[in-house]
Amino acid sequence: MSVDRTGRAALVANYAGGNVALLPIEANGALAPATFVLDRAVLRRTKGPNAERQEGPHAHCILPDSSNRFVLEADLGLDRVFVYRLDLDKKSLSHVEVAMPSCAPARARATSHSTPRCAGVRRQ
Repeated sequence: MSVDRTGRAALVANYAGGNVALLPIEANGALAPATFVLDRAVLRRTKGPNAERQEGPHAHCILPDSSNRFVLEADLGLDRVFVYRLDLDKKSLSHVEVAMPSCAPARARATSHSTPRCAGVRRQ
C-alpha cells in the first residue's frame, strides 16, 4: 500500500488476489470505499517465467511516480511492471501500454553475471 504524493488517494496492491485498487482519502484522513479496482481474473491462468512459483498474478507493490501522474505496479507472479495513469479528479487508474524490454527472470538477473542482458537496456 502507498499514498499518492498529494495525500488524496491510497493505492493498494493485493498479493493474494492479484488485483490493485484506489481508495480516496477523505479530509479527516479516513479511507473512502474503493473507487477503482482492477481485478485480473482473466490473467489467473497466466503463468510467469517460473511456472511452479508464478502460477498467476501477484500484485506485489504499487507506487506513484515522482510526477504523481503515473502509478507503477510490480507484479511478482507475472514478472511484469504495469503502468497506470493516475486521475485524482475521477479517482481512477487507467492502464498505459508501455514497451517493456525483454529480460531474463529477475532472480536470474540478480544472481548470475552470465545472464543475457535485457534487450534494449544498457548497463552502466
